[in-house]
Amino acid sequence: MHVKYNYLEQQFTDVDAHFADLRKLVASGEFTLGPFVEAFEKKFATYIGVKHAIGTNTGTGALTLALKSVGVKTGSEVITVANTFIATVGAIVAVGARPVFCGLR
Repeated sequence: MHVKYNYLEQQFTDVDAHFADLRKLVASGEFTLGPFVEAFEKKFATYIGVKHAIGTNTGTGALTLALKSVGVKTGSEVITVANTFIATVGAIVAVGARPVFCGLR
């Protein structure tokens, strides 16, 4: 039995439109702010059914915003697993909180 690794040929039957958008983005140089990011945020918010979405340039930035959005601040304790990527702890520390590690026994 052959299991396909991906379905890119079906997802991107008309790649010319995608490449045209990508060329415009590269020519503008507006990778982190501007109309391309705003358009993505609006489309993504609509796609997931929420009022707003914020694009970030890193996973650490996304984690930091998520922590702030739920009220984590200086002096808070945030429980996380001990075997995580450094960005998880970096985001906790960036908002002034203290990471508390848990693990399996």
